Amino acid sequence: MYKRILLIEDDRDIVELYATVLKEQGFETDIAYDGTDGLSKAQSGVYDLLLVDLMLPNVTGSDIIRIARNPDLSPHVDPTTTVIVLTNMDLPEESKANLLKQVQGLYLKVDLTPHRLVDIIKETSDAQPTPAT
Repeated sequence: MYKRILLIEDDRDIVELYATVLKEQGFETDIAYDGTDGLSKAQSGVYDLLLVDLMLPNVTGSDIIRIARNPDLSPHVDPTTTVIVLTNMDLPEESKANLLKQVQGLYLKVDLTPHRLVDIIKETSDAQPTPAT
């Protein structure tokens, strides 16, 4: 099960809704309100899950994902860190397909209640292989 989540989202109302429910469910949740802060926090490598909006100030969510997935640019980030995209952008099918090669899920925020997000996180966590000890 994921313990540390980074929510990178610039809409403060959405952050408040999601973060409140995530914390109530026992997830340690950090927040970044813009791409620069989000990228910096993501590169720390201390998160089990990144929830990333695509349309962010300063650095886009797509750039955060690309940089976080590059071991030369983000050596502290485990390349298997789960990334889920939360967006309201209507992406062309080709863009969705390319993005889904790098992330474990892509969801429209307009269709996503905070409790459904928790369900998705739990389902995604359950699907991850158990680390060898």
